[in-house]
Amino acid sequence: SAGPVLVALAAAGTALVLGRVGAALLELWRTSRLARRWEAAGRPLAGLPFPATRLAHEFPVAAVFGLRQGRLFLADRLCRALSPEELDGVVAHEAAHHAAHDNLKRVLLEASPDLLALTGTGARLRRAFEDAAEAAADARACARVSPLVLARTLLKVASLVPPGQRLDAAVAALRRDGSLSARVRAL
Repeated sequence: SAGPVLVALAAAGTALVLGRVGAALLELWRTSRLARRWEAAGRPLAGLPFPATRLAHEFPVAAVFGLRQGRLFLADRLCRALSPEELDGVVAHEAAHHAAHDNLKRVLLEASPDLLALTGTGARLRRAFEDAAEAAADARACARVSPLVLARTLLKVASLVPPGQRLDAAVAALRRDGSLSARVRAL
C-alpha cells in the first residue's frame, strides 16, 4: 500500500501536470481568440505561402498563428514602412517559423510539467529556446533575402514598436525583446 509520502508526491505531481497543461490550454485559447478577432477585423492577403491577413494595429505585427495550418498576420503599419524586399524577408522569416513548427514547440514547452520552470534557470532556458528559434528562422529566411536586408528589417521593425509596449501573444513573431542586437550581429 502507498504511504502518505508517496500519496503526497503523487498529488503534487498530478497538480504540476494539470497546472502546466491548463496554462498551455489557456494560452492556446487566448491566442486563438486573438487570431479570430484579428482575422475578422483584417483583410485577406493573397500570393503568400500560407493564409495571411493584413490588419490595422499600432504594434508592427508580423506573426504566424496556428499549430497545423498557420495564418500570417501583418500590420498595415509594418507593410507601409517596409520595402518589398524587406517585406519578403519578414514573410520568409515567419514561413520559417511555420515550417519548423515553432508554435507547437512553444505549446509543448509551456505544457511540460517541470519544477525548473518556476525558477530563474527555467526562465533562462525558455529564453534560450526563443532565441534559438529566432536565429534559426533568420538563417532560413536568408535563403530568400540577404542577411543585410534582414538585419535592416529587424532594426526597422524595432523602431516601429511604440515605447513601453510589447505584443502579448504566444506566437512566433519577427521581433523578440532581448535578442535583437545578437540577431543583427549574427546576420
